[in-house]
Amino acid sequence: MFPSPRGGMLGDTALGSVLKRLEVPVTVHGMRSSFSTWVGEATATPVEVREACLAHISADKVSSAYLRSDFMAKRAAVMQQWANHVTTPAAVASVTPIRRRKG
Repeated sequence: MFPSPRGGMLGDTALGSVLKRLEVPVTVHGMRSSFSTWVGEATATPVEVREACLAHISADKVSSAYLRSDFMAKRAAVMQQWANHVTTPAAVASVTPIRRRKG
């Protein structure tokens, strides 16, 4: 998602450094966790595609031997959905404040 100037993608350490310098109060792991949760709740994306988006490697050697796709087209589609999701302003909700009890 974030290309490196030297080729490949920026790793978690580089992204964490950028977030820290920008004083953004989030972590790379938190962003990845939010993405994973959103994919599972808001889309019909197969687990294998979600895991490929997160660059997770399956510990199951048998599955890995047979599942050789990089799911690039499906990953691109779900990443575009994610981009749309995170760049769309949230609807303003009507919230009723909780009052403190007296005493």
